[in-house]
Amino acid sequence: MTRVLGTLIAAAIISLVIYFLPGGWRAVFSWLGDAWGFVWGIVCACAAWCWNALVSFLTYPLPLWLILSSVIVATAILSARDARRRRRAARAQQQQHAPGLPEPLTIAEDPLLPTVFHHLKWIENHGKLVPTCPTCGLEIRPRHYHGGVFPMGPTRYECERCGPIATYDKTHHELLDLLVRDLERRSRLPRAGA
Repeated sequence: MTRVLGTLIAAAIISLVIYFLPGGWRAVFSWLGDAWGFVWGIVCACAAWCWNALVSFLTYPLPLWLILSSVIVATAILSARDARRRRRAARAQQQQHAPGLPEPLTIAEDPLLPTVFHHLKWIENHGKLVPTCPTCGLEIRPRHYHGGVFPMGPTRYECERCGPIATYDKTHHELLDLLVRDLERRSRLPRAGA
């Protein structure tokens, strides 16, 4: 929405500037034509200079030792750059899959979900942890007693079907942080089937 609004404002400003410009759009397009002619002239001059350099190179050949040493130096530089790039890629891949470190689980792959934490059933919904009612499974929206920009104070969780479930002195984000730390702690514990 903001991108569309910004585009409309930019179009309005450009139209206003063009309206007050003497000659209007004709002046803008003639300026673009002049700029294109200037760029095309530079391109043609560079092409002519390159052609003359090639013809003069063929007319006055360089010594063979200079050509061979240039090719050898260029090959060495390119080989060193490629080897460095390969070493960096291998090092980055080793750091990603370092032995001894467990692969991080995404929320969707976490075998610990759904879980009951502080009388609320927590599930994964589109990559986020969401509290639900433990009896009917309806998603619960946390309500803060002291709202505003920065919610503070106790938070109450109540189901629209079953009624109030719990009230906590912590904010929803603090309770979510506690849940994430508890899930991380439980994921480090040895599993019963493993």
